[in-house]
Amino acid sequence: MWGEVPIFYHNVYSPISNADRAAFYNYLPREFPPDALRVILGDFNFPMDRRLDSRSGTSNHHTARDYCFQWLQALKVVDAWRLHHPTSRIYSSPTRTNRLDYIFLDDTFSRQYYHDSSYIEPQDTTDHLWHQVVLQPQPITQRHGYWKLPKELLTIPDTLLDQLHGSSDPGRDWQQWKTKTKKFSVACTLNSTLSAVLHLKSQKSAGFRLNGNSTVATSRKPTSTSRKRNTTSKQHKTHWFNITKIPNSISMPLKTKTQRHTSSANHAPAAPRFPLQPVTIPQATS
Repeated sequence: MWGEVPIFYHNVYSPISNADRAAFYNYLPREFPPDALRVILGDFNFPMDRRLDSRSGTSNHHTARDYCFQWLQALKVVDAWRLHHPTSRIYSSPTRTNRLDYIFLDDTFSRQYYHDSSYIEPQDTTDHLWHQVVLQPQPITQRHGYWKLPKELLTIPDTLLDQLHGSSDPGRDWQQWKTKTKKFSVACTLNSTLSAVLHLKSQKSAGFRLNGNSTVATSRKPTSTSRKRNTTSKQHKTHWFNITKIPNSISMPLKTKTQRHTSSANHAPAAPRFPLQPVTIPQATS
């Protein structure tokens, strides 16, 4: 028991022969109490991920792989070490060419109690690396969970799962599909952001301003007070920058508008806009 919850430990040693695996995994139990926790550990004698769990990147252990995966999915368990080391490579087999030893934890159980996991050198005569998972209560934090494939998609005919079943290298096809999906998601996000920016610019050019969560039109007829304020504001602008984008550089000319006048007593009078002609006043005669 784990507190008040029943917990089942499955110590698995998968057959080495490919021909015996289908019957072996079909025989394993799948029905447990709905609130039960499950921990599955042992030597599965084949790499779960042919790309990451095999030094050569390929594996000849193809037979009955689907039966093992179906059993693990039915028990709703996850590879705790791989979940927290998504791109790491380590090989636990005697020749250190494949990762054959795994510990699978109930999904909810792993999120609540997983603390650490590792592979260590054995302290006895075994030829496999030891695999350990450390469990302890974890503080509950609000965060996004990792993505899971909606199972409803698997019921649609001619899906990715059907293509993987018929593929000679499902690991490669799965990675290519994830790459294409990531590029598609990034492109959709950029297009959505660009559309929002263009929408805001069009509203601004049409004389709209944003007020909180609503858009308020401001295209009103200017009053004499607002005209005076706008004229004064234009005269008193001090820093105007003309930013022009060119490849790998930004040109920012210095200010080109007139300086702000605080008082006429502190500044020399402005140059006249028309030439002054000398004027001679004749003296009066007596």
